Amino acid sequence: MLLAVGNAQAVRRAEATMLTKHAGELIANQTLDFGKQDGVTEIEESLQANEVERRLNDQLWKTEEAGVISVPRRVALVPCVSNFSHFLDMCRKTIRLIEIGVPAMVLSRTHTQQYCYRWAALLAQELQAEGVEPAYFSFCSATVEQQQRVMKAADAADAAAGLPAGLLAPTPCLFTGARALAKHIKTTVSPGLIASTQGPNMMVALGLTPSIATAAALSATIEHSGQCTALRVLVAPAGDVSPAALELMFDPTPSGGRAQEYLAMGTFAGVLDPAPSPSPLAGKLSAAFTPPAGYTAHATMPIAYKTRPTLPDLPPHAGSSTDATYVPEPPLDEYWRQVVLDVVTPANAVDSAEVIERIGAWLVRHQPISLAVNGTTDDAVHASCSAALPTADESAAAALALERLPHLRVARRLFETSALCVYSVGDASRPCLTAQARPQDGEIFGELPPLGEMNEVTTFPVIGPAPNSVFFASYRPEYLRQQASRHGLVGRAANLKPASSSSSAAATVKAIVEAASSAETRGYLLELASYLQSAAVGPRRCVGKRTGLYGLQCPPLNGKLTALRCAELTTLDELLPFALVFAMTNAAPQAMLSIDPANDVLLDELPRLQLKAPGIAELVLVLHTEDLFASAQAQAGLARTLRPTELSLS
Repeated sequence: MLLAVGNAQAVRRAEATMLTKHAGELIANQTLDFGKQDGVTEIEESLQANEVERRLNDQLWKTEEAGVISVPRRVALVPCVSNFSHFLDMCRKTIRLIEIGVPAMVLSRTHTQQYCYRWAALLAQELQAEGVEPAYFSFCSATVEQQQRVMKAADAADAAAGLPAGLLAPTPCLFTGARALAKHIKTTVSPGLIASTQGPNMMVALGLTPSIATAAALSATIEHSGQCTALRVLVAPAGDVSPAALELMFDPTPSGGRAQEYLAMGTFAGVLDPAPSPSPLAGKLSAAFTPPAGYTAHATMPIAYKTRPTLPDLPPHAGSSTDATYVPEPPLDEYWRQVVLDVVTPANAVDSAEVIERIGAWLVRHQPISLAVNGTTDDAVHASCSAALPTADESAAAALALERLPHLRVARRLFETSALCVYSVGDASRPCLTAQARPQDGEIFGELPPLGEMNEVTTFPVIGPAPNSVFFASYRPEYLRQQASRHGLVGRAANLKPASSSSSAAATVKAIVEAASSAETRGYLLELASYLQSAAVGPRRCVGKRTGLYGLQCPPLNGKLTALRCAELTTLDELLPFALVFAMTNAAPQAMLSIDPANDVLLDELPRLQLKAPGIAELVLVLHTEDLFASAQAQAGLARTLRPTELSLS
């Protein structure tokens, strides 16, 4: 059951004590145990971001009290992250869960040594002092095998509990870490895994001016590359890149110090001595730095780099001149807690259509957390481009629309051909780092797996700021039935820009809603349509210092489709929510309805629906047996496959 409001405030008082009275102790523990150089900024940004996430939690609480949603109160498992455990594990996950009445069990992590246990012990002490029941918070110090036993036991308990329909989702496990590990956990021990996963981050520089080179070096060495947003691949003009230029780029980097020294200096990107171990099982590292095979070591620091004309781990286009001779590269290693940089110098201009297309394909394949795009122009050029604009409200977005600045053209094209969560755009006067996202300003941050393997890695994609319990909440059936009787919501969709001049969003929504057989599905479709009506409207003015350039993102515009795969027994009610998000927006041409020929009911219902719903008619409809759908020919044109029957939580 819910914590009383007074107890929720008690949790927040305990959090305030943690981030004020104990702030110095938290920072010191993290510095000594993990080698964190800038724990101060993490605490500062936690204080700011917590204000946003508390408000979101309050909204969630009010929504549940109003009878709209249901939040299960089973114990949530929180495996510790290596870095940012104070912000991510303690505040965003554990405390936000506890204050809404969800018990949290934090699981230890060997990468972090003892600092996660130390904050957990302090938090337990402060929660007890505020009168919060001890049952709401626990810490499990265990081996990986033992933790997996806990996850399996929780899953077994779910299965045996006879839970009502609204609570059938598995015990939530909120994980942040490597994709391969997340995939293993989800498929073998915790089907309820909700995972944030790292990816190899990229910077595209139209030139390596001194300021942009500094931004690249800081991005590559941040926390001695013990941060998920560290730079791994830099794309820059061949004329700006040479061994001497790369040596010079890293030369100003502080080196030879310990984390506590860098903390005192106020730096976040010093090279640690001794170098941190990439794994707790790796043992003590050799004093002599040996770069990975094929890389060059910096003259004085444990930094490795190499230049190459093509992007790493990206096969050529099928049928291209190099396709027949291409030798597959090994998967791109992110080299955790090491500074390793691939510098790509294309034969053509960085902003050429061919190069941008290849970068877009690389982004889709590797799904980095962050993409930074830096142009070589400066503030004066930006100001002159913006001076003649009709409105100053969104000057950067308007400049983008006019395409007066080359790096903004590049940013727009990469936004259109990828599906990342964090994009940053800068220039020579204000270069951006890959390590940038400000949830305290309402900026969205997310660590998403590639589209093609999303369902194998996580139950839901994780973005923040968000109240974590929303990821395993569900709508109340009675609320959805109530919404189904309020068809006034359908008319509001008329204001949404249709996918083409011949389509009517309002007619599409009306037809889709009326086609659903259950009142609960109709209510959910209306909720989804209402969200899209408010969200799919282009960029919004930001409350922070940085301007938002783009709106809600559609799938990558790269010629590949999302297949909505309907098997022999898939029902129309299962399909409709997935079809709606395409049919109601300009993403309709990017989806394909793949129907099993044996699904007579669906094949009978869909043609009638297409006549009434112009948006549905824009989706490609193809008949595939399972064998035909699995064929190389059918898969070649697909970006990903969604199977409504498997993804439905009803």
